[in-house]
This record gives sequence, structure tokens and C-alpha cells, in this order.
Amino acid sequence: MKSISTTFFVILLLFTTNIMSQDLPKEGVILAMKEKSFNLQRGVSMTTSVELVRSKICRKTKFGELSARTPDGITINFEQDNINADLYLMTLHADESATKDSYSIIIKGKGDNAHKIRGVAIKVSLAQNQIVTNQ
Repeated sequence: MKSISTTFFVILLLFTTNIMSQDLPKEGVILAMKEKSFNLQRGVSMTTSVELVRSKICRKTKFGELSARTPDGITINFEQDNINADLYLMTLHADESATKDSYSIIIKGKGDNAHKIRGVAIKVSLAQNQIVTNQ
């Protein structure tokens, strides 16, 4: 009975290790986000997290900031977490000059070793502010 439980434990450990290793890139760094599609309203900000997932080769590599080229009226700011250097808070904001449209925006690395960061594309849609009147 002991050998069956030991065998089961080893198989479970190998399966778990195999699943965890599939998430890591082979080289460089990828950007991981829970959501890649955002609906913004003018004058309202949204915040989400962006995580650097490092390959085994880049465990100790230092990286610069993240950046995104945005259309007029939309701003995206990145703030690095104080505790976890691989975690960024991304704040999206659309001001009144933003046109109601849908945009694809690429987030990529900037500065030191930026060429090792594989960028990610997000979709930002501007929702029209709706005014409800009671008649």
C-alpha cells in the first residue's frame, strides 16, 4: 500500500511540475494580464495588473519600464509594485477629447533589456456616456 501511495505522489508531483513549466517562456519575458479587453468611459479611470513572466534564463535580468503608444485622449500609465518588481499596475484613462472608437494598443518594454520583453496587445473600446432622463 505504501508503494502505491508513493507512486501516486510522484506522478502527481511530475504532473504539477509539467503544468507549471509550460507557463514559462523559453527565452526572454512575456507580459501576462487577466483581461486584454477594456471598455472605458470618458473621464473614468480603470486599473489592472500586468505581470512579467520570466524565462529561466532571465530570472536575474533587470528590465526598464513598460510603455504603450496611445491615441489622442487616452493615457496609459504604469507603476511598478514596491514589493514585487515583476508586477505593474496599469491605469487607463480616457479624457473628454477621446473619440468613441475601438483601439488596439501594444504594451511593450522600454529602456534596459526592452528587446527581451515580448509585448502584448490590448483592445480599448470607448463607451458613449449615456444620460438617462425621466419623462
